[in-house]
Amino acid sequence: MKNPLQLVYGIALVLVGVGVVVQMHQQLPHLARFESLANSAWYTRFCFYLMSVILVGGGIKKIIGYLKSPKVG
Repeated sequence: MKNPLQLVYGIALVLVGVGVVVQMHQQLPHLARFESLANSAWYTRFCFYLMSVILVGGGIKKIIGYLKSPKVG
């Protein structure tokens, strides 16, 4: 059964994942000013990239699932 909310949710997940990457590039220099985060900048960057990959991957999975589901009626 096709539920259009699943398509909207998938698109939203992809957009949020891309937004995380864009904001990370803008905010990471500001976060590096904090001494506790400056020492682990690579770990912080890795975590943000991982989170965005998971969000985009989940969104793509939802979109493909919506497109492959059979029509009702």
